[in-house]
Order: sequence, then C-alpha cells, then structure tokens
Amino acid sequence: MTTNSSRTAVSLILALVEEIRPHQWAKNVLVFVPLVTSHRFFEMAKAQECALAFICLSLCASSIYIINDLFDLATDRRHPTKCRRPLASGRFPLVLGPPLALVLLTGGMGIALATGTRNLTICLFIYTTVSLAYSAWLKEYVLLDVFILAGLYILRIIAGGEATGIPISEWLMAFGLFFFLSLAFVKRYTELSRFATTSIPPVMRRGYNATDLNFIASIGCTSGYLAILIFALYINSPEMRQLYHRPLLLWLICPLLLYWITYLWLKAKRNELAEDPILFVIQDRASLLIGSSVLAIIVLASFKTLL
Repeated sequence: MTTNSSRTAVSLILALVEEIRPHQWAKNVLVFVPLVTSHRFFEMAKAQECALAFICLSLCASSIYIINDLFDLATDRRHPTKCRRPLASGRFPLVLGPPLALVLLTGGMGIALATGTRNLTICLFIYTTVSLAYSAWLKEYVLLDVFILAGLYILRIIAGGEATGIPISEWLMAFGLFFFLSLAFVKRYTELSRFATTSIPPVMRRGYNATDLNFIASIGCTSGYLAILIFALYINSPEMRQLYHRPLLLWLICPLLLYWITYLWLKAKRNELAEDPILFVIQDRASLLIGSSVLAIIVLASFKTLL
C-alpha cells in the first residue's frame, strides 16, 4: 500500500510539473533584454530586479497554461499530440486545475506587489488579461492571433524594462515586433501544415485553411528579414554609437540572424519543427550556437578591452 501510494504521489508531482510547463519559462528570459542592450548586466541590483520579474512572469504564465488547457480540454483530447497533456490525458486531476492556477497567479502578482514594483505589476496584469482573452476567444480570429502572440513577447521585454527602470528604445521595439511576428507565424504554420492532409475538426485550425500555408510562410519570412533590416539600420544610428565601442563587430550578427531565420523556416517547410518554436530553439544545437555567438558579439562590441 505504501509503495503504491508513493508511486501515485510521484506520478502526480511529475504530472503537476509537466502541466505548469517550466520549459516554457525560457520565453521569459526576454525580461533580461533591456539589461543586456543597455550594457548594465554587471549591476547586481538591476540583475536581481530582472530575476524577480522572471519569477513573477513565469508563475503567471504557468497559471495561464493551466487555464488554457481547461478551456481547450475537449479539443486537446482530439489533438494528435496535445492529448498527452496531463489534464487532457487524465494524469492530473481536473479538480486540482483551477486551485493550482489560482495559487500560481496569486504568487506571481503577490511577489510583484510585495516588492513594490508597481509598473511590473501593471505589466503582469496586462499580460494575464490579454493571455486569458486570447485563450478564451481571441485565438479564433485569423491574423489577430499571431499579432497578439508577438505582442506578448514584446510585453515580456517591456516588463523587464519596467522592473529595472531601463527605458526601451524604439529600435528594440521595432526589431522585436517583426522578429516575434515571424516566430508567431512559424508557430501557426507548423500547426496548420501538420493538419493540411488530415480530416480534423475546423476548430483545431483556428480559422485557417491549408491554402493559407504559402501566405503564412511568405509573411512570416518577410517579417523575419525586416527585423534584420531594422537591426542593420540600427547599427548605423547615433544611438548605437553611444553604446558600443566596436560597432563594426555588430555587422557579424546580421548574417547569423539571416541564416537562423532562413534555417527556421526551412525546418518548418520540411515539417521538422516542433509546434512551439521555443521548444525547438532550446533543443537545437545550431540555434543555441547562433544565440551564444550573438551574445558574445554584443559583449565584445560593448567594451574597448576585456582585459
């Protein structure tokens, strides 16, 4: 009896961890972007504020994932891969879903309020409200869904800026808009392409048709390349020359981003991409290498000497 009870408890804990999706917290690393782009990454106080924003946002995001799974329960059970999620498969009791979501949401908001970061709390409230609206009905609207997803990525960067008091530049906002719009389109393209030759309920397609695939790919690729163009223009801007001592090194980032955007969409066209591009990025060696290289170039371009 004790052994069976222990196994049941372990299974329940594992299902709980899977349900809150800690791997998705990788998206919230975006709160550190203002810290990096402003070259204040050695300021411990600012780093701690970013870490706090990361924790708060991750807790709120996990609560939303649970609520989203509760909304989509019937649809997920008919989905070829989402049917394995803890709530849809029955590995995590439905009765525990709402209270767990409430605890996580209260924890995220409560920490932000307790530390006195008012602007971060506002960002968390907007993020939660928009995400819940997206889960409830906005995701059913064609094109609006991908713009909302891109906006939620940008909101993470804004949250990092509000938590630290670091202003977000127009260049970063413009780059982020097109870059994350490309990621949102590749997510939708991957989902739709897997259903293009299968007879699934229209609700799973969220208003898209198989004939939209080429259009989505075209807009998605274009958005990614426009983000790189904005970055290239930023390299020649006066703002950039005030921050970087070796601006010419930043040009090395352009071919890396060009390669990665093309590589991402090639994988999507070949149906070799996970439905969530974030999952692909954190597991793909080429993507991790390119990301590390970009970060190293930024550091090298920031200082006159590293000795």
